[in-house]
Amino acid sequence: MADYQDFKNIIKPIHSLRQLVASYYVAEAIIDIRDERKNKVKKYGKDSLPQLHCENPRSKILYEKFAELVGFSPVFVFLVKRGLETIEIYKFIDDPSVITQASQDTAHLSNAFGTTFASLSRINLEEHTLNVFEEGIKIGEKKGRIMQIALPMVGCLFHDFGKSSKLRNELLGEMVGKGYKAHAEVSDMYVRELLAKDYHKVFPNNSIETIELLANIVKNHHPNDRKKKSDTMISMVIQADMMARKSELAKVKKGLIK
Repeated sequence: MADYQDFKNIIKPIHSLRQLVASYYVAEAIIDIRDERKNKVKKYGKDSLPQLHCENPRSKILYEKFAELVGFSPVFVFLVKRGLETIEIYKFIDDPSVITQASQDTAHLSNAFGTTFASLSRINLEEHTLNVFEEGIKIGEKKGRIMQIALPMVGCLFHDFGKSSKLRNELLGEMVGKGYKAHAEVSDMYVRELLAKDYHKVFPNNSIETIELLANIVKNHHPNDRKKKSDTMISMVIQADMMARKSELAKVKKGLIK
């Protein structure tokens, strides 16, 4: 550890009022330039943000909040826009967020909440999906380093797409009814097949890494092994999912959701 003498050599003293004022104005100018750039990016981003075609006002709020948080990155904005619109196109609101008969999908809820987890089936899939996405955004706001956690926030949105009955029918085809396929695997299929197709049309020159990482997140958001749980991207989705479930269960217990 450096002693005080080392500290003095590193932090040079300011000997005059003129030097102090000059230092203050230089620092203030740097802050002003930084803030001006941020404001320009924010204004340009909001003005050029693609219109979200969703009826749910909450989706629009979360879309704009996420877009601003990731600096209006075209890739991440596209992914979230497509996800939010898919939720309405495939009518997630008509599906429950918990299928109590599917034990491979509910083991984590049973472990966390016991038999009371069954009451979470009253929460529809659209509401739960937006709840988890919102929790992911809250985590993102606290963590900083936004570009490093942008993809996990997107993962929070797509994690349960495999529970949509309409998407399952489209993706599984004749396999529907021949044994239940875990929703995480179907979410992975959605990302790799349907979402990837649209993504590569819009960004033909982009690497497939973004889609591969997103697919891995949604496929493993209920992992059994410790190695996957220690993955920072996956663990963020697990955290957001559990926070949303706790909040939902509290609402059900209070009779706020029938």
